[in-house]
Amino acid sequence: MIIDKTENAWRYQALLPQMAEILEFAKDAAKREAGTYPFPWGRIMIQEGNTRHLCEADFEAHDKYLDIQWMLSGSELVEWANVGELTETIPYDSQGDIRFLKGKGSVLEVPAGVFYLVYPEDAHKPCCHRIRQGSYKKMVVKIRVA
Repeated sequence: MIIDKTENAWRYQALLPQMAEILEFAKDAAKREAGTYPFPWGRIMIQEGNTRHLCEADFEAHDKYLDIQWMLSGSELVEWANVGELTETIPYDSQGDIRFLKGKGSVLEVPAGVFYLVYPEDAHKPCCHRIRQGSYKKMVVKIRVA
């Protein structure tokens, strides 16, 4: 998992050749409608919603795509753990590229202006809160890795 300020996203171009295109899209992402925007290497989704309590969520992990979750407004908590440290509760669904897991991880606050990148081995529990529900708008970038 990588977490950083969005102003530093350009530094990750060596890891992700798609970063220049992502940064161009991000310039007006906050003004875009919620929905899915396809790209040859994957897709970018604009999502809006309300956070859920950490206890109500399961970890998710993906095999075919890595995620960049980029907070445009609001904030969330995300819990992270390596998939090898968790117990699978719902087996991998290749159509949805998702599996669900349970266990304990590390919790991070992700305010607007911060992004995190999760690889297939990074189970994550996004869009959460501990005390008070909040709203958010985020850009989720899915880049095919397998």
